[in-house]
Amino acid sequence: MPRFAQKIVLVVLAVQVAWSLPVAIWMGYLWRTTDEVDRSYACRGGATCYSGPTTYFILMLVFGAVALVMLIVLVVLATRWRRRSRRRTLLQATGLQVPGVLVRIITTNTRINGRRVYEATFESRTEGVPVRVVDRTTTMLRLGTQVTIVYDPADPSRAALAQDIETLATPSVFLDPNYVEWPRRS
Repeated sequence: MPRFAQKIVLVVLAVQVAWSLPVAIWMGYLWRTTDEVDRSYACRGGATCYSGPTTYFILMLVFGAVALVMLIVLVVLATRWRRRSRRRTLLQATGLQVPGVLVRIITTNTRINGRRVYEATFESRTEGVPVRVVDRTTTMLRLGTQVTIVYDPADPSRAALAQDIETLATPSVFLDPNYVEWPRRS
């Protein structure tokens, strides 16, 4: 996933935590400090509304759960993406660079903004050591696409692409055989 998209995802998750956590705290405060009795009354449209400590307690739990789940997802994604970026940077600084080629590309069941996500497998067999990198992209690449792979000579399973995979080709919407262009209005 491109870095700008990662940042957008993290900002969206942070905003979710930023609004749901204060609401949960406020509902907890109302639950602990209210002197009123639980009651129900008629609202607009014939619905029934509820008020009182039990209502505040339930709302505190709901908004607190939303905040907790979003915070966990935020931390997990940020940690995973940071580790992957750090490993790639370290490999680029200290690893060996070898030419590689795209040997397999398959379609996943995922779409991002209507664009298919592909799983691309790159291999290099120079220096007698098979090195393989599997990455996901929204760009449709042709088999045989040349890339540069960096890897750790002590552990060839630790490998990454030297360049960003998104810069290797045009967006998949133009090369996707399942893409249908809607008729234009005249």
